[in-house]
Amino acid sequence: MSTEASTEQTVSASKRIHGLDALRGVLVMLGVVLHSALSYLPGADWPFLDWASPSKDLGILVDGIHMFRMPAFFFLSGFFGALLWQRRGAKAMVKNRIQRILWPFLVFVVVLHVLAQFCFGFTGGVASHVAVPLDTAWAGMWGNPFPFTETMHLWFLNYLVYVTAFTVMLVSTMERLEWRWAWFMRVTHRVMESPWLFVLVLGGLNTLWVCIYGWTHLPTDIRWEPEDTIVSYYFLWYAVGWLLFTSGTSIARFQQQAWTMVGLGVTATL
Repeated sequence: MSTEASTEQTVSASKRIHGLDALRGVLVMLGVVLHSALSYLPGADWPFLDWASPSKDLGILVDGIHMFRMPAFFFLSGFFGALLWQRRGAKAMVKNRIQRILWPFLVFVVVLHVLAQFCFGFTGGVASHVAVPLDTAWAGMWGNPFPFTETMHLWFLNYLVYVTAFTVMLVSTMERLEWRWAWFMRVTHRVMESPWLFVLVLGGLNTLWVCIYGWTHLPTDIRWEPEDTIVSYYFLWYAVGWLLFTSGTSIARFQQQAWTMVGLGVTATL
């Protein structure tokens, strides 16, 4: 191999996929929109409610964002997990996930819990017509300072830790046993590169899952111990992202057929 070709391959292997980085940013911003909309959704289990300007129509927005955002988050996590595994090896991938997911989660779940208790206490005081809501806020914060029972808004990182740990054990076992599954990768490659098959197969699996368990929405779970059906559901999407990378599917195919994918996605969501 020539020096020029070798250099080109090295650059290609280390090149960031800016479109997927942008998608992660969009998912974060959609979370801001979703939680803001909850303040105007009648009957929402949310402490910041605007009683003067309710809108039932925002339920469509909230559900639509949530149904797209959570599977997409685990999908991207699986893709980048496989990328790290292949480029840097298993140990480096695990170390990276500990640094980028586990430690930030354990630190900020404490910080978030304290801040949320303060904010929830204040809004609870306002809703209860307490004379000094700040007193309720301080009492809520100091009365329950540590998140021993729940992960609050960082529940998805808790689930991601479990999903990642299971995936590492599964892939390590498959590599030791030298399971290649070439035929499965060929099928996966074909499904991933076809917008219609992508929606039909993955959408079909998603619909089947929801019907079997009778879900009317994607559930969230703020307990430390994950719920079996929920963690299995998000493992499915993590695995799809992992397979997208390991099957050698060309990301350029998604770019070439972007509007087709968007149209199918919007139609399926509605």
